Amino acid sequence: MISLFEIIKIMVPCRPRKLNSDLLLLRVFQNIDEHRMIQPEDSVLLAVSGGVDSVVLTDILFRYCQIHGILPGVAHLNHGLRGHYALRDARFVRELALAKGMAFYYGK
Repeated sequence: MISLFEIIKIMVPCRPRKLNSDLLLLRVFQNIDEHRMIQPEDSVLLAVSGGVDSVVLTDILFRYCQIHGILPGVAHLNHGLRGHYALRDARFVRELALAKGMAFYYGK
């Protein structure tokens, strides 16, 4: 599985600062649990734009859901504002979702 740091390195044109992905995962997981954001019986749908922030969040939440036996889905909405770039984003998000075995939902 690709690491969070590798995703950031690929998608961000500048060199990112050193990222401790284990600490980031731990903090996010603790926050989700502390605030009871996701319950075992919940369905989870991730809204993913294709930008680096939503891709990293998708990876984090996918890992959390995997640990808790939840299979999230991914939704992508094309607002029609970015022409062929929007189609490229949609294809990227679709491939990301399918690579992790998640359902993909697309709207325009």
